[in-house]
Amino acid sequence: MSTDETIVAVSTPPGRGGIGIVRVSGQEAFAISKIICKTPPSKVRHATLSAFIDTSGSKIDTGIVLYYEGPHSYTGEDLVEIQAHGNPLILDELVRAFCCHQARIARPGEFTERAFRNNKIDLSQAEAVADVINSQTIRAVKSAQRSMSGEFGAIVQQLIQQIQMTRAELEAAIDFSDEVVSNDVLKEQKNKNKCLISALVKLEKRSLLGARLTEGLKVVIAGAPNAGKSSLLNKLADSDRSIVSDIPGTTRDTVEFDTNIEGVPVRICDTAGIHESSDFIEKEGIRRTIQILDTADIIIHLMGAGVSEPYVGEEIGLKVPVGGKTVRVFNKIDQYPELKLKYASQEQTPVFVSALTGEGIDDLRRAILSASDTAATSENEITARSRHVVALKKALVHLRSISQDSFLKSPELVSENYRNAIQALDVISGRYSTEDMLGDIFSKFCIGK
Repeated sequence: MSTDETIVAVSTPPGRGGIGIVRVSGQEAFAISKIICKTPPSKVRHATLSAFIDTSGSKIDTGIVLYYEGPHSYTGEDLVEIQAHGNPLILDELVRAFCCHQARIARPGEFTERAFRNNKIDLSQAEAVADVINSQTIRAVKSAQRSMSGEFGAIVQQLIQQIQMTRAELEAAIDFSDEVVSNDVLKEQKNKNKCLISALVKLEKRSLLGARLTEGLKVVIAGAPNAGKSSLLNKLADSDRSIVSDIPGTTRDTVEFDTNIEGVPVRICDTAGIHESSDFIEKEGIRRTIQILDTADIIIHLMGAGVSEPYVGEEIGLKVPVGGKTVRVFNKIDQYPELKLKYASQEQTPVFVSALTGEGIDDLRRAILSASDTAATSENEITARSRHVVALKKALVHLRSISQDSFLKSPELVSENYRNAIQALDVISGRYSTEDMLGDIFSKFCIGK
């Protein structure tokens, strides 16, 4: 990407408002603005009232103009910010005027990309900028703001430095030992590797929660016909999203709605009842249900409280994946209250709800958070992406592959594992990245940011 070009874009959202902002960044930003602004600022970071004129000398608007001199600007380059009236026609005219003087329209996220390339922020901070803008809950916003301030990146960088230091100590011991590394050095290396793994596991857990806050949870309600799936979705949504009927097979396609549970964005999906059917349309709905189960973060395995266990096992149990991401739920508990006693002694007690009365709905919400490890913690939360979690897992694989024997038999291989772990973590900060990866990340930004 060339940073020699001067770029321009509207930074405020589409539509009309009291104020609209146009940003310009690059080597010629000041020079071009002095042509367009009738009264350019006399000094940087000084708000100046000015008329803005086009190439013919006609007035476009009157507003405020500010200069930010690089590297002390958002992008690290000379940057101009124009605050005009928030009419899209006016803002488009301002952009057109700058383009007539050799500026070009910025690509999505290009201002933030330049900030990254000019070492104003690392890649995790750049991603957090988009997360602050796109967060769906206040909890997610607060987490994204912490990452944007550099908290997440600083933790990663600290881990990288610790691994680098541990690796350097090992290599020094290899270089200066006559035959084998001393037992004292090996013991210290083992202890340090153990501490590094512990710190990475802790950060991985925080990052997984951060990714949930950023990307949200997908919760799928699955069960037999007439188990009350649509009624449960409507109760969770506090509105009639799904059609409710006593006729089996009423729901033939997935119905979705977005909500949040204690600040975690959640998309809940109602699905067609799983059972044997000869109806073509119903069979297609069941096929889609089974397909969507593979994409779920959490599956609510819903059963009617009056349904016999063999029926549940034969018709549903074989279709719904069993594991930590499945929450077993009995509906219609208002009709069968004695069922709670039957399961009271079980280690993993099902959740009992009534989609009719609302009983147990809060318990279900808590169970969803518990199953997804997204319950609120006392620790400061950070925003993260799935790619960050993947990078941390890769670093852990390299550190965990260092066995007790490898310190003694092949310390050079241990050093290589340290190097690979560092490289995996460098992907988070962007120090080790590809142009394709950067292009994918910044293409998801809005234009003007």
